[in-house]
Amino acid sequence: MSDLKKVNAIVNDRIQELAVLVKDKRNKNRRTDMNELMKLILPKLRFYVLGIVSSSDDSEDVLFNACEKICVSIDSFNPAFRFTTWSYNIAKNEAFTWLNKRPKNQIDIDEHFNAIANRMIDDTDEMIEREMNREAVISDVYEEIQRVSIEDENLMLLEKDINCRKCKEIAELYDMCENTVKTRIRAGRKRVRERVMEKHPDFMLKMVTVEI
Repeated sequence: MSDLKKVNAIVNDRIQELAVLVKDKRNKNRRTDMNELMKLILPKLRFYVLGIVSSSDDSEDVLFNACEKICVSIDSFNPAFRFTTWSYNIAKNEAFTWLNKRPKNQIDIDEHFNAIANRMIDDTDEMIEREMNREAVISDVYEEIQRVSIEDENLMLLEKDINCRKCKEIAELYDMCENTVKTRIRAGRKRVRERVMEKHPDFMLKMVTVEI
């Protein structure tokens, strides 16, 4: 197991621990734990949503809606299951809701995703295997973001998707035009997506194609 995969596993364990703490209304540090929880889950949700909603701007709107619903619905989370999978399901449903608002001739949603769009989390072997595969992809995304950022000298991508900085903040930090920053980030994400698809060709079948 690579160091990045080990880190990802540690982050997932911490996410689960925080989710249980936030679920407990007697927890005096509930708000602080919720802030840390969302900070850790946010990059994972962002990559997941980008796999469904390819438009960067639209994906950020979907991400905001998903995070809002996660915070509001946290009391319904069952600690017996994985918080990451529960969150992915909320993000997935928000993404499909967003896509379904677009003209029908602009959307091509894989039937597999349509079938599970409203399925609740369970403890079946199939669900566990699906989550493990998803985490493997996300772990590779983390790795490729760092690789592309260094190889292509595109630190804007690293600032955006790892450090979670806003484009305006990145532009000021690197003394660049904000539109240039956005262009570099889009180019970097495209490179990351291509390299991850090389590692996980089967994952392409589960991608949602949206005409831009």
